[in-house]
Amino acid sequence: MNFRDFRRWGWRFFAGAPWPTTTASPSEVQHQVATNQLMVRAFYFFIGFLAIISVKGWPRTLQQINLIPLWPTSWISFVPTTYGILAIHCLYLGSCVLTMIFPGSRLLRFITFLGIFQWISLDNSLGKISHSMHLVVFVAFIFIFLPQEWDHRALMRQVRVRLAQTIWAAQALILLTYTMAGISKIVASLHQVAHGEVSYFHPLGLPWVIAGRLALTGSDSFLGAWFIERPWLCWPMMLGAIYLEFFSFWILFRPKLYAWWALGLILFHLASYFTMTILFSQSTFLLALFFTCAAARSQPFNLRELVVALPLFGPVLRRLWCAKSN
Repeated sequence: MNFRDFRRWGWRFFAGAPWPTTTASPSEVQHQVATNQLMVRAFYFFIGFLAIISVKGWPRTLQQINLIPLWPTSWISFVPTTYGILAIHCLYLGSCVLTMIFPGSRLLRFITFLGIFQWISLDNSLGKISHSMHLVVFVAFIFIFLPQEWDHRALMRQVRVRLAQTIWAAQALILLTYTMAGISKIVASLHQVAHGEVSYFHPLGLPWVIAGRLALTGSDSFLGAWFIERPWLCWPMMLGAIYLEFFSFWILFRPKLYAWWALGLILFHLASYFTMTILFSQSTFLLALFFTCAAARSQPFNLRELVVALPLFGPVLRRLWCAKSN
């Protein structure tokens, strides 16, 4: 099964509809190409910005003499620790800044991926694993395979298709991580229910999670205590978050929902920050970039079409509306 056949199969399975047969007009094609180019450039500008602001943390890491490196940075054990850490910082900063200026170079994109991968491995070797940059690493790896000359104004059809496929692969990977998170929550909840424990599905599930997180970190959130005292509000929010996460991969084949689904996931991240002080700013940026930007020229707002396109509930509501109209 090649890439095109997989997309057609995925469209039938996840969207519940056949592959679209309408042909885009030249102006729509030109707009889509320009949007894809903008998303790639914005991504490399973003990681260049992250690399620049990371300079303020150099003194902290350079003082880590008793570093326990993870396997990607295990080579540091064979060189002076300070020199190895400084080399990683310089590789990360230099490659990201250069790729921000020259994103068309595949060699630079490959070196940038290595620089980000090394820097994150170093940062996670300091005694705490952080997941905030993982999606950035994945997207940087996928963008290595961008076609040559993708940043030129006049592109051959084959280059335009490969550019769109690479963007689509990045979108697929981003949404897949959320679906995997939703699956893990559902599996964990079923295990807890089987053992008579409070699960994510329980009305007290979210208050317990918030309280446990705040007690573990010894922190105080802006809305944590307020939500703990109102479990009747937490229950639908938790169920909605699980729904958003689990069905995220389905949205890959439903472009009408791109912007709205991304907005829902962004609100989920904001709620996590205001209740548990967990902030995924990098993931929030990628959601805004690859889904709201991709839907910037979508059709006029139609609530009924959006509701019908929803996973799980859409087909049921469509049948109810059809039965009512008949």
